[in-house]
Amino acid sequence: MTNAERSKKARDKKAANKLVTINTTLNKRDSELYNLMIASGFDLNKIVDMAYTYSLTLDSD
Repeated sequence: MTNAERSKKARDKKAANKLVTINTTLNKRDSELYNLMIASGFDLNKIVDMAYTYSLTLDSD
């Protein structure tokens, strides 16, 4: 395995770990939405940004 392949594998594993960590903290409905967004091709960072923005709207109520 080349260095580039090892690096890609490590990045993929790190990204997968983030997906699992986030998903385990969600309720059932939010978990289903999260999985749908991932399957639809949303970037993990975009999902986190959207969730953060949404949480700010909840705090302002």
